[in-house]
Amino acid sequence: MVRRLRGLPFAVLIAASLSAAAGPLHDAARSGDETLLASLTATGAPLEDLDHRGDTPLIAAAYAGQEAAVRQLLDAGARIDGRNDRGMTALHAAAYQGHAGIVSLLLARGASIDDRENKFGVTPLLVSAEENHLAVVKLLIDAGAQVDLPERHGYSPLSRSGWKENWEVFGALKRAGAKCQPKEVVGEWLRTRCMAFVE
Repeated sequence: MVRRLRGLPFAVLIAASLSAAAGPLHDAARSGDETLLASLTATGAPLEDLDHRGDTPLIAAAYAGQEAAVRQLLDAGARIDGRNDRGMTALHAAAYQGHAGIVSLLLARGASIDDRENKFGVTPLLVSAEENHLAVVKLLIDAGAQVDLPERHGYSPLSRSGWKENWEVFGALKRAGAKCQPKEVVGEWLRTRCMAFVE
């Protein structure tokens, strides 16, 4: 049984649904329409505008898994550290959705791996751990992500993944040196499970 999560569920944190209506640049980013993207960026479409859901075109493309669109937008000058109205970046969006290729691309282009300057204080590692994206978690760990950075309520990636019983991710974090949080922070069930954890 999945344990009740503490704090805000991350389903509300990142980008809008893939079908969300927006301006033409946002629509092209979400759908991966490379021809329209090229035309719009060549004619000076604003790259940092937020749509009605609060997302930049780059964040919309990253969330939708449109790797070519992410590359096109970056090449056209989109800010890699541009934020949505919750403070999330494209790297958060890609990590949340489990798009490992886009995570790799963004890291290679200089995205901040441990960014948590957002409303929720979450890192890309934390959102990918909670959403059970093992490949992204391993990628971020291998790229040097700090494994114990907590979110605004004080819960670490290890704890957030443990509450959801994402045990493969939990094991990857422990192997990378993540520490069990105190019982006073995470409760007796998770503290006991964490201390006794064997893969």
